[in-house]
Amino acid sequence: MPQPPEPLHATDEPAEPPPPPALRRWLPTRWTFFAVAVAGLLVVSLWLRYSASAPPPAPPPAVRPPSIAILPLVNASPDTANEYLSDGITEQLIGALGPVPGLRVIARPSAFAYDERALDAQAIGQRLDVGAVLEGSVRQFGDRLRVNVHLVSVPEGFDIWSETYERPAADLFAVEDHIARSVVAALRLRPPAALVTQPTASFEAHTAYLQGLYHSRRFTRRGVQLAINYFGEAIRLDSTFAGAWAGLADAYIQRGIVEELRPKESMPPAKAALERSLALDSTLAEAHTTLGLIRFHYDWDWTGAEASFRRATALNPNLAEAHLWLAHLLLALGRAEESSAAGRRALSLSPADQRTRVQLGWQHLRAERYDEAREAAANALKQSPSAMEPHYQLALLAELSGDYPTAMAELELALTSAPDRAELRASLARVYALAGRPEEARRIVAELGQPSDGRYVSPYFLAWVGAALGDERQAFVELAAAAADRSEHLVYLRVDPRLDTLRQDPRFGRLAGRIGLP
Repeated sequence: MPQPPEPLHATDEPAEPPPPPALRRWLPTRWTFFAVAVAGLLVVSLWLRYSASAPPPAPPPAVRPPSIAILPLVNASPDTANEYLSDGITEQLIGALGPVPGLRVIARPSAFAYDERALDAQAIGQRLDVGAVLEGSVRQFGDRLRVNVHLVSVPEGFDIWSETYERPAADLFAVEDHIARSVVAALRLRPPAALVTQPTASFEAHTAYLQGLYHSRRFTRRGVQLAINYFGEAIRLDSTFAGAWAGLADAYIQRGIVEELRPKESMPPAKAALERSLALDSTLAEAHTTLGLIRFHYDWDWTGAEASFRRATALNPNLAEAHLWLAHLLLALGRAEESSAAGRRALSLSPADQRTRVQLGWQHLRAERYDEAREAAANALKQSPSAMEPHYQLALLAELSGDYPTAMAELELALTSAPDRAELRASLARVYALAGRPEEARRIVAELGQPSDGRYVSPYFLAWVGAALGDERQAFVELAAAAADRSEHLVYLRVDPRLDTLRQDPRFGRLAGRIGLP
């Protein structure tokens, strides 16, 4: 039932009498129309005044995907020989975080570029263009470890999370897993089912494995031999250790890279070790990368190589090396645009790695993007002014432009870092030949034919010199010998500018067909 109106209190003002009914009907309609008209005119006036000059509204700020750099943990142990342990833990954390969906992880070479760092974590993070940096230290005392880590926000410069672990050394995998999960949680990401898994039940085998990794990263003949010894010891202690078999395969391949063995001598044992590794654990992204490299450089199995590289990047999208080798494969097959995209991805994951820049420099050079190749070499020299590879690239760029004095000067600079490198000496012989100094070119070729230290000299390099001397018969003899050796350089046959003078010869097409190049 409707309530009666409240009574008028004595203190209330009396209400004014209402207007007559006719006026009540007219007033609201007229005033409403007048108010709407005035408001409309004001809106139109303001729009006409400001629409031409007002800037468009700013777009919302882009949401950057989470990204992290894991800097080399400092070896805080009194024994400097324990550096293998701090480096190994760092590398395993990088590998553990790589498969986390939505997270960009800086590759090991770029993270380790700041091993001897004078910059703080925030400055390094800014250089690497990441949102967070993990740093810390490892100290081993007896059979115990103390691991201190803290996660730094690069934009703000403060710690997001920190922790100190003091555990028995045998608990290393549990410590690594807790660190990885804490980082993922701090970055508000969802971890995969497994982050750090225990690869072997033998702590001694794992220690030997970490020592093998440490020496294999030196990229020297002695380092390679020490790596083979340590990986072999890890396998002796645990024959089911998949990572040790994969490390052994990499070390065998390096024996060819350091010009110690012919590819047909170094690749078969590498392939056998790798097949054993993948039979034990098919989820190792690094092992699939190595398998792709063997299929690319040795088997000439282009389809299989691409499948291996893509499998590696599916398992770990942050594995820069897999993207880089995929870029080289695609370029060798004439798929330049796809190659360029894979190369850019590799560089985004390893922006401070001189080796990645050098490899991309070769990619640009073979694709005839000479300005980009020159820029890549210059950037690499900024990081390491005495590095061999950038000077070598600048020498070839100078040679291709006909500037032979500069090419010779750059090769001499490269040789100061690697005086016995056969590839550099053959390149110098080629420049001598192009510069009208054939006797000096032939002298170097004769020396390369009889190496005093037993170093393997790929016939592919000697083919460059034959082409420069105008001796096409000898050039094809050397290329045939390179094919018999399964030289890894032969896969770049179609994109090597030093072989341009041979391309119209029918023998060139037959050789390319023999190895299956399109």
